[in-house]
Amino acid sequence: MTSPPTAPRTADPPAPTSPPPPCPPPLTSAAAEFSRPPTKPFDVGIVGGGIAGVALALQLLRHGVAATVYEQGACFAEVGAGISLGPNAARALELISPALLAAAAGRAARPRRGADDDDVWFDLRLGCCPYERGGGGGGGAAAGTGGEAGERGGDAESGAAAAAAADPPPPVILRLRCKGGQVSMLRAHLLDELAALLPVGAARMGHHVVDCQPQPGGAGGVVLRFAHGAEARHDAVVACDGIRSLVRRCVLGPDDPASSPVFSGKYAYRGLVPLDALHDALGGEEELDPGPQMYLGRGGHVIAYPLWEAGVMNIVAFSNTPSWPDQSWVVSRTRDEMLADFAGWHPRVRLFLSLMGPSTSAWALFDHGVPAASFCDGRVCLAGDAAHASTPHMGAGAGVALEDACVLGALLGDPAVRHAADVEVAFRVFDAHRRARGLRVVADSRVQGRLYGLELDGDVDADPARVVESLRGRMRWLWDHDLDRELDEARADLRGLLLGRRDGLSAGNQGQGDLGVHVSPTGRL
Repeated sequence: MTSPPTAPRTADPPAPTSPPPPCPPPLTSAAAEFSRPPTKPFDVGIVGGGIAGVALALQLLRHGVAATVYEQGACFAEVGAGISLGPNAARALELISPALLAAAAGRAARPRRGADDDDVWFDLRLGCCPYERGGGGGGGAAAGTGGEAGERGGDAESGAAAAAAADPPPPVILRLRCKGGQVSMLRAHLLDELAALLPVGAARMGHHVVDCQPQPGGAGGVVLRFAHGAEARHDAVVACDGIRSLVRRCVLGPDDPASSPVFSGKYAYRGLVPLDALHDALGGEEELDPGPQMYLGRGGHVIAYPLWEAGVMNIVAFSNTPSWPDQSWVVSRTRDEMLADFAGWHPRVRLFLSLMGPSTSAWALFDHGVPAASFCDGRVCLAGDAAHASTPHMGAGAGVALEDACVLGALLGDPAVRHAADVEVAFRVFDAHRRARGLRVVADSRVQGRLYGLELDGDVDADPARVVESLRGRMRWLWDHDLDRELDEARADLRGLLLGRRDGLSAGNQGQGDLGVHVSPTGRL
């Protein structure tokens, strides 16, 4: 077991002529909640310091479980710009600690204008169909779009702005609503709020895990080895190291097709445009809607939503390609190449794209399209993107990762979990309750991307009404998940299994034997 972190060595006392050093600020009540001494006789190593890893650490610490986060970077950092949290994510944050929900809300976008707008997730509009002249990702010769794909520099911006200002936005075909509306912020800001609550010593930066080795028999726990040659031993390990998780390959085996991510058939351009610049480009018109917008079109879609604290509009434009031959998942593209992917789209969409700058990048979208047969193996468990990385089309990744952190931390911190050997049972109960939901998010998110691209049932001329109906059902399933009930059921299963196991041991069965957790292919007990 890894020893608890020692306090940092203090400096020599100041000379008598020096003023006394300032006292450290007292812990806030929120930070103190996660700084209590551990009460459990085991500890957990967490690989990865993203949203899932830090949230899990906080949930474990709050429940008296010693936890250490290992992050390969020099500081906490998140890939990507904006993040949107739905009602399910908000509930997960609240169950970990109301302080987390309050902190996230403080970073979130302001409510939209008018009471009727407060619960809007996205306004969906047709951004391509009435305007296209050709196929592909909206491709073909542009007509009435305020400039061709060969526009250069400021000409692209001015031409697109003139066309957009002269053409009103397309009508809304669906106002997608959820409790609380869209809660949006920079991903880095959410991670900052979470990491600020970690006690000193709970995170080790610059620790790149290169190997994860469970010890024979489980009694020795799990050994993590790092690129700089050091190693750490923990009673259990949870992998929150993202879509390219090394620990996932250790759990599933390097030859398992599910151990590696697969290309989803889509890629995205991402950019942040100052809200003032966007408003000025449209001539200061009153019709600039600062709320979250989504434009649907053949073979692609574009989303735009404000990050008020940062004063920018987050814009992501998705397009299709059958394969991704590049070794890198991120490749440089010019604005001309990006606009060519969206030739024929509504002038407003092309304006958004033109304001993203003369150079950009295309991000390949990979996911865990081959599902894992299990999220755990002995005392090693997968959570968040390491378990079920999905495409971003449902805006579900961070929220479901927060659910994972909430459930897994509560199980390991349950009073029934008294010994390190009990952790394996908790991991298997977590797998039984969480795997089916995680895998469905991966599958549904792929379908959702095809719906946005008007590719329903392989038909690029899909009826928008069918798109709307399908979207509503999927998002309701995601947002209306009863996390409180899931926690109650998972805890009840855990306690029943551990009580039965202890009864068996007290009756003379000294072997660990079958722990009694039988998981169906769908991931339920």
